[in-house]
Amino acid sequence: MGEGPTPGFYWGDDGIYKVRISKAGHWYAMRAVPNPNGHRVGWHYVGQRVHLNEPMTAAEAGRFTCHCMVCGSRLDTPESRERGMGPICAKRVNT
Repeated sequence: MGEGPTPGFYWGDDGIYKVRISKAGHWYAMRAVPNPNGHRVGWHYVGQRVHLNEPMTAAEAGRFTCHCMVCGSRLDTPESRERGMGPICAKRVNT
């Protein structure tokens, strides 16, 4: 695997980023982009041309964006916003 950040979520200079590892073993980043209708957050590929700051958990990212970082859906209830993900994704992540 190429050197770089570990997979996960990060604060960046202009938003929240998700880092993944490609099939070839290289890291790449995607920036969270709200959908104009507000129902989902999407991910815009930025490759390695990004300055990543502090790592964060999916729950922290979800609380900040009010969108689930697992599936991208808008978090509508106070419980989901506090948890940073919806109940279905929370069950998947915690099992």
